[in-house]
Amino acid sequence: MESKTSEPKEQRSLEKPNPDHFDPTISPHCYPNGTPDEFFGEKDTTNQKRVGVLLIDHGSRNEASNERLKELARLYHEYSSNGGNIMVVQAAHMEIANPSIPEGLKTLLDQDVDEIVCHPYFLSANGRHVSEDIPAIINDAISSLDIAIPVVTTEPVGSLTDMMMGAIESLVQKSSTVLSET
Repeated sequence: MESKTSEPKEQRSLEKPNPDHFDPTISPHCYPNGTPDEFFGEKDTTNQKRVGVLLIDHGSRNEASNERLKELARLYHEYSSNGGNIMVVQAAHMEIANPSIPEGLKTLLDQDVDEIVCHPYFLSANGRHVSEDIPAIINDAISSLDIAIPVVTTEPVGSLTDMMMGAIESLVQKSSTVLSET
């Protein structure tokens, strides 16, 4: 690993190290009280924000469909866990299955998030569930749970036409017996 200083490594190892941080480029023998527990360059999480993400689908009597949303929430959590902020991801269903949208919001609040971003996992960009039902459920939950942090809602995944065209094209190419011959 390349050092951020222009001094030769040998010279740095002779310097008196910062006793509060362990720098792996400096010999452990240079620390007068032994090596510290904290490593040089460790992330400082004091200024990180906790962003709650609520993935919302319709809900189903088919448990495999409900489990799919939970799996997407897990995968999105892994995907979004980079740099800056801490993402807390929860799945919720508009109706039929639990957790409900209010239950999902409560779970995120219990995780001490600084903001909640609700994402309707729906293909229809202008359907009644996306334009009326989900906003009403979220607004009722904000009132009943007395939520004091920002709660915003994204456009549904189906509103991203270019991305949807790419996904459709990929699936058509993969499934077609005629196109796969060429």
